[in-house]
Amino acid sequence: MMTHVFFSFRSLLWWLGLFPTLYIASVMLYVTTVATGNPSYLYLAQLAGPGLFLLFGWLYFRKLEIQTFEFHFATGLMWVVLTLAGYALLMRPIYGVSWLSVFGVGTLVGQAANLAAVLIAGHIAKKHPNRSLPGNP
Repeated sequence: MMTHVFFSFRSLLWWLGLFPTLYIASVMLYVTTVATGNPSYLYLAQLAGPGLFLLFGWLYFRKLEIQTFEFHFATGLMWVVLTLAGYALLMRPIYGVSWLSVFGVGTLVGQAANLAAVLIAGHIAKKHPNRSLPGNP
């Protein structure tokens, strides 16, 4: 299978929807944690990444013909790499730290959870394909 199928413009557009949603949700949950002092919001912030990757992955895969592990893995890997690049670009202007701070062990473990969420989303989409409702063609 050719790699240009994995790295499609459609996949990039879905990531462009995922990244701002993920970033805004994470920042809002972190600010809420700091403002309230309630650590529950910090736990939710940790779950927001895999949860949003799962949701966007399922929405992306459910209408596709290609339902292979390789396709799901390549899409997940592309989204994780783009997410790391997006965070790296935001580190200096927003947080004032080096872009290399994105590549810590904790961040990479979190991105592994995001990749796993995309693989789970692909599996769910494969097992439960989009079915038309009665009365709809």
